[in-house]
Amino acid sequence: MFFALSLIIALLSMGWSLPLPYKVRQAEGEKFVVAHHMVGNTFPYTYDTWLADVKLAHANGIDAFALNVGTDSWQKDRVKDAFDAARDSGTGFKMFMSFDMAVNPCAGPSDAAALREYITTYASHSAQLRYNGKVFASTFAGESCTFGAATTEQGWKEQFTDQLTGENAALFVPSFFMDPARFKSFSAMDGAFNWNGGWPTQLSAAKLSQTISFLNSNPVDASKAPIPVPPTLTPIAGVVSALSTLSLKQRDDSLAPVAESKLAAALAGAINLDSDTSISANLGTSGDSGAGTVYMACVSPWFYTHYGPDSFNKNWIYRSDDWLYNTRWDQLIRSRNKIDIVQIVSWNDYGESHYIGPIEGAQPNSNAWVDGFDHQAWLQMTSYYATAFKTGQYPTIDKDQIFLTARPHPAHADASDDPIGKPTDFELTEDALWAVVFATAPAKVTLSADPAKPEEFDVPAGVSKLRISLVAGQGIAATMARDGATLVDMKPDFYFDPNPTTYNYNAATFTGTAE
Repeated sequence: MFFALSLIIALLSMGWSLPLPYKVRQAEGEKFVVAHHMVGNTFPYTYDTWLADVKLAHANGIDAFALNVGTDSWQKDRVKDAFDAARDSGTGFKMFMSFDMAVNPCAGPSDAAALREYITTYASHSAQLRYNGKVFASTFAGESCTFGAATTEQGWKEQFTDQLTGENAALFVPSFFMDPARFKSFSAMDGAFNWNGGWPTQLSAAKLSQTISFLNSNPVDASKAPIPVPPTLTPIAGVVSALSTLSLKQRDDSLAPVAESKLAAALAGAINLDSDTSISANLGTSGDSGAGTVYMACVSPWFYTHYGPDSFNKNWIYRSDDWLYNTRWDQLIRSRNKIDIVQIVSWNDYGESHYIGPIEGAQPNSNAWVDGFDHQAWLQMTSYYATAFKTGQYPTIDKDQIFLTARPHPAHADASDDPIGKPTDFELTEDALWAVVFATAPAKVTLSADPAKPEEFDVPAGVSKLRISLVAGQGIAATMARDGATLVDMKPDFYFDPNPTTYNYNAATFTGTAE
């Protein structure tokens, strides 16, 4: 018991304030940061709306939009406005097609022709993103498409890439949800986009519980757990295992969830890195007969969707705690020599709650959990990380800022009127206020989720990650002070509601900036 408690104390002392490294390894070749833009959510958009989006994205370090298109005929007009707005913006901002193959048909040759039309229409447009001299193109899904051919590999090659030649030649980097080993025989692919790399998708409440039980069996190889535990995580796993085997009289139940949370956080990071490795390891290994070498990684700040069986029938979360957006960016920057492009998912996908742009356009019946939940604090942090990814060096912080993220009600709260029910894996998320501090010099930061119990942190110059527990029935506040002067004073309009009417596991974000 003493060992377990000592190690928990050590774990608690780690990670709440983490200054980031200033320099990272430089890799050759131009790199891009792009953002996924759902054209299906832009029905009310005008040319001016697109122009505003382009300028806002560019101002925050984003180089291009991946235009997710479906089958609605009006989407062609929005795509034209998007390309023209980028051209006219004077920013050098680019666009490229990202075909949503979850909705676009792909059974016959005519279906491929509809996709090729987008490529040929904009190949010569000055706002088209080109990579290695070719028209850059991507997808969401499409791993089951044949376009009338015998196999998926043949379908994409014969009906898509082989028919795009000369100025229209495409550099095709799709997101196919398949065993990456198949990439070795997928010559139509010039690379791969790891869509699911943005979240720890393999981390579920059931698997976490099974993993803890597996650890209690004193396995020889912890990597064979339901969620594989890398050797670097065995100290944390040991704490969880030790606590789980104690009797109720011996066990401090206030500490057990902390240890389990630490294990979940560590496993989440390991899962994301493992997905990057498994995909990139299967690129460029088979010459002309297999996929090329271009790797597009994913970063995303959140994931929550809440549709019932009478709609899209999607009701789950991915664990988005542990400063997911910042932590994932740091992973990608450390591995930038293996990554060509980072795609932010997303600019405006409200249905899955991972938007970083303003709430505008037409929502896909997601207003219940999106309205009033601004995410632009994540957008405002993007330039810092995008610069580090593209240049190999974190920029100097030139503005004192605090960014706050919090959910609106306790994870285990019971809603009084929500027929859809709690989302799958709601147990994984913590009732915490996640803070990121950008400091130009050492400062004192105070966070509060209970006016009677503020918590103080001394932060260094640079970026620090802080957290405190949320308190039901209370709001949140934050300040930054230096040399006796208060620089930032935040009291957001936020209430951690112990008695919600409906479930909402989306996040609200807030920014405080020194004047």
